[in-house]
Amino acid sequence: RRVAGFERLPLVNDSVASAFPGPDTRVRLDAERGVAYVDDRLVELPPLEFRLLEKFASAPGKVLGPAELGRALWAGSTRAHPYDVRRSVYRLRRLLGREVGSSLIRTRPGYGYFLDSPSD
Repeated sequence: RRVAGFERLPLVNDSVASAFPGPDTRVRLDAERGVAYVDDRLVELPPLEFRLLEKFASAPGKVLGPAELGRALWAGSTRAHPYDVRRSVYRLRRLLGREVGSSLIRTRPGYGYFLDSPSD
């Protein structure tokens, strides 16, 4: 069953959603607990970083610019500074782990960031 760009995974927990359906699943989000599972490893995230990962996971492979990410992170803010977005992406990568975070959240210079999808 597809919900808001995620595949529900009822075997794990009804609130857990996956950015990548199928055997190559790398990211699963548990919105009730505010945690992520990356490569089956539990990662506890602060609310801001969880929302950021949730935004990336809702559109895997799509480049999201700083303005779009800023609106998702700071609802109601008309102008989120690109530096704040960059700092939030840095913190998310660090929380996910250096190796995993850098390979999962990629930068497209001059455009923004994207959640790298598994190779075909």
